[in-house]
Amino acid sequence: MEDSVESIRRNYPDCMTRSCRENQCRLQLDGVSSASLAIIHGTKYQRNHHFTEKLCDRIVFCEEYSFVLVAVELKSGGTIHLSDAITQIQNGLRVAGDILGNRPVAQWLPLLLYNGNMKPNETRLLRTKSVKF
Repeated sequence: MEDSVESIRRNYPDCMTRSCRENQCRLQLDGVSSASLAIIHGTKYQRNHHFTEKLCDRIVFCEEYSFVLVAVELKSGGTIHLSDAITQIQNGLRVAGDILGNRPVAQWLPLLLYNGNMKPNETRLLRTKSVKF
């Protein structure tokens, strides 16, 4: 079981990244100390740990005031396939759970960031979806 973001960084150095950015889409983490963050790059995790399923772009572990976990899928324009995005986020939360073991987490947050114009019917469909983990 991991006991801190530092141990996650130490145990997964081949997967670490400093930002949540893909193409023109990004999650700004202003105001959060870099010492309290461990950010796993989804593609690096897949490659280095032989994970063959769909996976979100970033898994963010934050231990600033309480332990928070965010599975982040970044989409830059174009068509968004909601079922794929939800699967990627669900798998990110599952990987994070495997990394954390039984460590208590204050918040598990699924996050889909889309840098485009979502159609009203896509927005309605997204509101009906849930992430199971």
